[in-house]
Amino acid sequence: TAVCPRVMLVCGTDLLESMVKPGVWKESHVKRILEEFGMVVLIRDKHPERWEQVVSDHPTLDRGRQHIVLVPQRIRNDISSSKLRAELASGRSVRYLTPDPVLDYIHTHGLWQRSISDQPARAQTPTKTPSRL
Repeated sequence: TAVCPRVMLVCGTDLLESMVKPGVWKESHVKRILEEFGMVVLIRDKHPERWEQVVSDHPTLDRGRQHIVLVPQRIRNDISSSKLRAELASGRSVRYLTPDPVLDYIHTHGLWQRSISDQPARAQTPTKTPSRL
């Protein structure tokens, strides 16, 4: 029998943590993600046991525990999309923080710019365009 690949949500602990904050996620959405896809959570901090506790303390996450894979980071790399957005927001370069194709995508799609209606196009959208990515 052939092994069928499984699609899973890959995220950092910041997204996992947002799932336990009241009003951020609907419980039904968290349950559906876990049951239909599962999650791989990349742990960037030095205390992976903390995240086991976060899962245990949240009823929906605890019930779906068998669908959550916590992956401790062996080599320290705390670069995240949130940090990249924050750097871009302040006009600083992210050139050596992410691969060139990612920088090209950011530049091509104007991900650091505000939309025409002056509403942020993305979460934490920067207010100024960096002079050089």
